[in-house]
Amino acid sequence: GEPSNMTPVSEKEMVQNSFDAIKDMMARGQTDGNIAIRMDPRQRTIAIMDDGIGMAPETLGNQFLQIAGTKKESEGSSGGLGIAKMLFLFGNQALAVTTMRDGKVARLVTTGEELFAALNDPTRNPRITVSTPTAEDRKNFPKGHGTAVVVRVPEQYKDTATGEMKNIEFNPALYRHNVLNRSPLFRNINVTLNGQTVPGMGSDFAVDSQTQFANVNFEWGTARIYVSKESTGQVSYSDNM
Repeated sequence: GEPSNMTPVSEKEMVQNSFDAIKDMMARGQTDGNIAIRMDPRQRTIAIMDDGIGMAPETLGNQFLQIAGTKKESEGSSGGLGIAKMLFLFGNQALAVTTMRDGKVARLVTTGEELFAALNDPTRNPRITVSTPTAEDRKNFPKGHGTAVVVRVPEQYKDTATGEMKNIEFNPALYRHNVLNRSPLFRNINVTLNGQTVPGMGSDFAVDSQTQFANVNFEWGTARIYVSKESTGQVSYSDNM
């Protein structure tokens, strides 16, 4: 939860939200999922797009504009603001969310400063706009549902203990090595970073190298992954949250 870790904290929070949204769609019969991550060191932006369930406008408001958050649609997962989410919402310079669900698109464009100011004054909450999908929206979300989130990570933060300004690292290669490659997802979720499939995640999940089952730790809790080679060779999972 340290501000110096803003980049990996933000991206883990964003990937986790996408993963939860895809889990919700899989519970409704979707057979695969995609999470596309873009990191631009020059602009210091992180962009993540998924083809998960998307959010209704009220859910978007609950997730980003209310301290208590809202219960997520996956059984056993919950909303609320932990330290990581507070750092993600209030620490980034800018935040933009576009989400499509049930034929509507909701958008939120704000800053960490605005969100923090609205904590004690809900009348200052940034406005969420709702519209019918544009041609660009339909191109971005060809399945008719999904979410795109973009944040801009600041270059420095002020150490409240010393008053010193400290740098915030922004390194896609380091993030890929230290975070993504150590957090395998499932065979039918494809994860890309700057256009390249991340080894050890998504469609590259090495089924044949796994034991019959294994407990895997994620940011949202622990999942037990079962491998059934006799049937489909696919990976199933159960939540232990």
